[in-house]
Amino acid sequence: MSENQHPDSPETPATASAFRRWMGQEAREQAPRPFAVVYEIGDREDCEVAAYGLAFPDRAETTAVDDGHHTRSGSVEHALALYARFAAAENLRAHLVWLDGDAGGGAVAQDLATSSRNA
Repeated sequence: MSENQHPDSPETPATASAFRRWMGQEAREQAPRPFAVVYEIGDREDCEVAAYGLAFPDRAETTAVDDGHHTRSGSVEHALALYARFAAAENLRAHLVWLDGDAGGGAVAQDLATSSRNA
């Protein structure tokens, strides 16, 4: 048994510092993926962040920027579609923007037109 292993479990680190490193690794591996729903206003005239969210393996959760409204959807695609329906103006388009850098650092992964064009 190494000095980093707990005596009761060969996979659990025994020292406090090794255990903290292990906890950090576990938390990073299991962390949800952060994203934002951003409204494009007009034809690239302006933009507004509508919500921030977390993508879990089995769901997506969002919190609206303006009023703190919380939603839970089956996927990020469903969350994006929901915010596309929230967009009342004809000149708004909802975009999904990943915030973790895995898709190019804030890359727009998907976009949907407003509810009147997608309903």
